[in-house]
Amino acid sequence: MMAKGGNAIDAAIAASVYLSVVDGHNSGLGGGCLMLIRRTDGSLVAIDGREKAPASASKDMFFKNGVADVKLSQDGPLACGVPGLIAALHSAHSRFGKLPWGDLFTPAIRAAYDGCKVSRSTHNTIKAEQEIIKRFPASAKVLLKSDGSLYEIGETLVQRDLAKTLESIAKNGRDWFYQGEFAEACSKHLREQGGMLS
Repeated sequence: MMAKGGNAIDAAIAASVYLSVVDGHNSGLGGGCLMLIRRTDGSLVAIDGREKAPASASKDMFFKNGVADVKLSQDGPLACGVPGLIAALHSAHSRFGKLPWGDLFTPAIRAAYDGCKVSRSTHNTIKAEQEIIKRFPASAKVLLKSDGSLYEIGETLVQRDLAKTLESIAKNGRDWFYQGEFAEACSKHLREQGGMLS
């Protein structure tokens, strides 16, 4: 991004989006981020892009029969918060970026379409969560082989749906992610599974 005439903010945004492809279990579109920007004049700008609970969340949503069920907050539809990553990246870009928003997504889109090598961290995370992943067919279709086995370290993982999502965010901006067709589809799916996001 720097070689294309961008600045450090453009580079940081492109790197963050790229991490959504190659390290999505740690840093993905469905999560959040905190940004601290030091400007050339020495001033600091903090952007809080952490996830938020859905507007309809309640203090009892993780209780079952009056008893706290921690699993409800860890996986499944109630564990989903409103992701803040795209909003934070967009805020940083609109205030300080130089390159066009869509250009920042190009390397990540290519990596998702072409595939990337499975790292040790990704392999170990999928292995540890394999039984949970199998409960969600759409996730299993992407993160596990067709026979249900794991991708080994160094094998290529292709994520075409993620590439299409990234393309749409690049083309249509943050509002498509939070209020458009994608947001509506996610909300509908989560509500059908017992979630709360709208």
